[in-house]
This record gives sequence, C-alpha cells and structure tokens, in this order.
Amino acid sequence: MATALVPVLVGLAVLLISTALIILSPRQPLNNGNNNLVPDRMVFLTMTIMFMVCCYLMWAFAYLAQLHPFELPEYPPPVAHGKH
Repeated sequence: MATALVPVLVGLAVLLISTALIILSPRQPLNNGNNNLVPDRMVFLTMTIMFMVCCYLMWAFAYLAQLHPFELPEYPPPVAHGKH
C-alpha cells in the first residue's frame, strides 16, 4: 500500500491515540497510603502528545520523500556488449 493515503491514516491513528490519552489519563490523587497527587497532568499530556506528533512528522517526511523524490535517479547509459 504505497500511496499518499498511508500518512493520513497513520496521522488519524496518532490523533485517536492522543484523544484516548487525554480521556484516560488520571485526574484524581493516587490512593497509595501517603496521598500523593498525580504529577502535573498537563505536562505529561503535552510531552507525550508532542513526542507522538514529532515522531509522526519525521516518519511522514521520510515516507513522502521516498514516495515523491525531488530528483529521479540517473542511470548510466547502457553499454553495448559484444560489438567491436
């Protein structure tokens, strides 16, 4: 499936994972006996989502650069073998 549709589908997957992360991230204090609060939720969400977006962009750029190169490869001219 070597089309330009693949980066769009992977981007949608990253978007769905980010949305699920926002919905499922803890919002309440942890009940482990010493009443520690959840570390700063927004920092966790921002860093995780930025990590996924940056990885996606690096992958998409590399994928699209191979799919649509700026310059086509140049091959040497064919050599006629057997002619003297």
